[in-house]
Amino acid sequence: MEPSDFEIVANDFKIFVNSCLLFLVEKNLCQPLCLRRFLNWYFFKLIHSFPFIKKEWDKWKEEMEKPFDEQIEIYINEALVDACEQGKHEMVFEFLSKGFHIYDKDFKGKEQRQRLFENQFNQRHLKIFRATSTPSFLLANFCYRYKKYKNEHSGNHPNFLEDVSGEDVFSQTLNNLQIAINLSVDEYDLAEYARQLEETINEGRSFLGDLVSQCENLKEAKLLLSQDSMLDQYALEHETTAWNYPRLDEACLSEHMDLVTHDFSQRIFREAWHRSENLTKPIPVVGNFIKLIQTLFFTPLYVVFYIAGYIPVKEFGSIESLEAKLTLYPILKDLIFHYSVPRNRCYSEIVSHLTLIVLLLVTMINPNDDPGVLDIDWYDICLIIWAFGYCVKCLRGLCYFLKNALLCGEKDKRSHWKRSLHGVTDYYKILQCVCCIFILAGKLFQIGGLKDYINDGSSAIHTLSCHTLTIFKFNCKQEDDPLLYCDNTFFKTGYSLIGIGATLCILNLL
Repeated sequence: MEPSDFEIVANDFKIFVNSCLLFLVEKNLCQPLCLRRFLNWYFFKLIHSFPFIKKEWDKWKEEMEKPFDEQIEIYINEALVDACEQGKHEMVFEFLSKGFHIYDKDFKGKEQRQRLFENQFNQRHLKIFRATSTPSFLLANFCYRYKKYKNEHSGNHPNFLEDVSGEDVFSQTLNNLQIAINLSVDEYDLAEYARQLEETINEGRSFLGDLVSQCENLKEAKLLLSQDSMLDQYALEHETTAWNYPRLDEACLSEHMDLVTHDFSQRIFREAWHRSENLTKPIPVVGNFIKLIQTLFFTPLYVVFYIAGYIPVKEFGSIESLEAKLTLYPILKDLIFHYSVPRNRCYSEIVSHLTLIVLLLVTMINPNDDPGVLDIDWYDICLIIWAFGYCVKCLRGLCYFLKNALLCGEKDKRSHWKRSLHGVTDYYKILQCVCCIFILAGKLFQIGGLKDYINDGSSAIHTLSCHTLTIFKFNCKQEDDPLLYCDNTFFKTGYSLIGIGATLCILNLL
């Protein structure tokens, strides 16, 4: 056959080859060996014998990189896409070994949102993403690049992921899940999107759990979960904690239950929770209760050592060297590193909440309230400081949220918005913040009532003295009208607001 004659039947030849490949993939009776023999016949017989067929193959390879070209009616990698969806990883490997590939850069690129919107009725790009997200493609692609490296380097194994084009299967899966989770189905109003994305997410989550299950021991699991090459594409800076397992952070934030609930993951969480690797048995309930009581009495001491000792060393020195030097002084080491243990921070949160409830009850009972005296006692001051501090803490979290929502790049804006919003919509934090706002508002009304009484003083000296007594002695003797304090609307409103805050605080605890 001459090249001029082949141009006439080139499209029919493409349809023939594509039909053969689809038949070999779709029929369960066909084994991977059958596909290998067909591909060997095509590449080693036809292409080597007929240069015009090789030229046609080069044209087909270029077409694989144009998934949105309306002029292309048949893509030669359709069989590869089907093999990925059916989980036939051996066939996928055969296709990749012969030069077939799936181009999905348009889906994962920086302009993916606009490109997807322009091609919302073209389902090929979604089918391509579905195929490249399957475990069959990810594993086969890694094996192909791994063997290719060994063949090119005299059988030597690669030392880094960059040697195999950065094909980290775990990272690729996490990244694909992020894309699928953050895609909005409502924008396209197509049922296929909901079904395909849901399948991608469910299959990816199960695959992550299966990858961890392949680890033989906890040490291998720690190595697998301690690094990630693509987290910087979708993670927020303040979400990545100081511990060494960013993949578990991502699993918790994106609700990958199969990975989070895995035995290895739970053991890592438990070790990090207690900051100890020697946990042979569970901590008894009595031990937890004793630790809680200890935290209740020594919290001020822990706070002082944490602020004066741990934070400066963490910012300007080396935590490891300090910990090594304090090995011979276990009591001092426990005081300085107390809040570096997540379990201890949890105990402090519980103690802090109980302290708030106690302060609220004492403020409402007001045991130091003498008749005829306008007073601000020590527990009123402590309650104001507690509520103000918690509001500042919530405000800091809100600033993080606005910063990441407004300043992140266009590519990850939706991802950052959802992930940051996930951290701010904690119902406990929201209710506690509302409780503190009611407390502060109630105290403002009380102070307003106190100033209202002071301004009714008979002279400037009386006003100044009342101010001084209010600040330093927390009381101001009522000399003119004994009933003014009892009838003051500001005080009544203030106590009402504090009562609402106390109710919300107790309900939040329940």
